[in-house]
Amino acid sequence: MAEQAVEIVGLKEFQTALARNPQKVLDEVKRFFVRGMAHYRRVVIQTAPWKVGESGGGAPVDTKNLVQSHVTKYNELSATFGPDQQIAPYAKYVHEGTVKMTKRPWLDWAKDRAQEDVLQEAKKLLDTLVKDLAN
Repeated sequence: MAEQAVEIVGLKEFQTALARNPQKVLDEVKRFFVRGMAHYRRVVIQTAPWKVGESGGGAPVDTKNLVQSHVTKYNELSATFGPDQQIAPYAKYVHEGTVKMTKRPWLDWAKDRAQEDVLQEAKKLLDTLVKDLAN
């Protein structure tokens, strides 16, 4: 499955805020991660499933195991969202396809669909931190 990267615009301001009040920054970053991951989850879980031969959709549904396997994991300064490989070890084959199966990259599609909402959450995060710097 494709790895996604997000660039933080305003990194200098972020570093200044972190030095000034690290706990507030960590709290705000956690809030951003929770809200951002919720946007991805919404697209993957609530969008009509990706069907073979189609060009987009949420997590493919057969037994619902794949859809229900999606988890969000948080660390202090990172968050990931995707299928739990212990529950749905076949997820990468469905996502990337095989010689016999057409790929259905629902996670890439969800990233594209949720991107604007996640960027708005990032803007809120930076606005909050910059506002904190002004005080």
